[in-house]
Amino acid sequence: MRNHKSLIFFSFLFLFTSCAAPKSTDEVAKVGGDIIDVRDLEQALYREGFKFGDDFQKNKKRFLNIKRQLLEDLIQKKILEKEAQREGVELNEKELEQELKKYKSHYNELEFQKILEAKKIDYGAWREVKRVNLLTDKLIREKLFPSVEISEEKIKQYYDEHLEEFTRSESVRVRQILTDTQEKAQTLYERLQKGENFAKLAHDYSQSPDRNQGGDVGFMAKGHFPKEFDICFDLKVGELSPITSGLYGFHIFKVIEKKPEERMAYEQVKSQIQTWLTEQIREQAFEKYYQELRKKYPVEVKEWVLKRIKI
Repeated sequence: MRNHKSLIFFSFLFLFTSCAAPKSTDEVAKVGGDIIDVRDLEQALYREGFKFGDDFQKNKKRFLNIKRQLLEDLIQKKILEKEAQREGVELNEKELEQELKKYKSHYNELEFQKILEAKKIDYGAWREVKRVNLLTDKLIREKLFPSVEISEEKIKQYYDEHLEEFTRSESVRVRQILTDTQEKAQTLYERLQKGENFAKLAHDYSQSPDRNQGGDVGFMAKGHFPKEFDICFDLKVGELSPITSGLYGFHIFKVIEKKPEERMAYEQVKSQIQTWLTEQIREQAFEKYYQELRKKYPVEVKEWVLKRIKI
């Protein structure tokens, strides 16, 4: 009987502790011996939760995925911080204070404190996050990015293999008059054929918002506007289109300027390509670097603690 009562007691105790909310000092993950506790993840939820909407806790499955995502961010920062310490990368107080001052310059001190209070963000925890972010950015900038170089040959190769990206389509600048009936359009079309000013008639009678600009739609590339505009590419400069029906009514178009298809020269886009390739290669280099670090610093996650965290 005594053993039976003991079994019931311990079963109840297990059930109670497994359902109880974890303490802020409870360990939710361990990274190479360093602990990430419940409070660290709670603060991350307070800081970043707004990105997921006001009711991000209502759906349990979604909330758990958000917690996993934020915990993974904390794990990544912890691994990078430990590697920065191992590599001897340091952040002095002046660098940190400059960054904090830059961020806080958008608010006066009272406004800043109210924002932290409203979001339940602890200033000390917020300051530590900024410190770790600066330190890990410095690690990547000093130890990883110097090895990323883009040669002139690679830039030119990208240009030659992606010429369509650097080709501007043919474009036309168009004025239009839009009416709600074909009869109105026909009346205006006849007046235009007699030589009346297109911009003035568009201003006085068109039902399109661009009436205030004399119907000037601006430059447009083929395929970027509704299909009724395609006829404009067959017109000569100064030529009127026939009355064309469309989704919003009846259009009369007049082409006032044309630009032929144009390919941007290599020198025009060289720096742009270099920026794209540098970002791409840096992302790839960082992913490889981080995966190697992940092997160096073992990670343990207490899933049962993670599941019980609420804010």
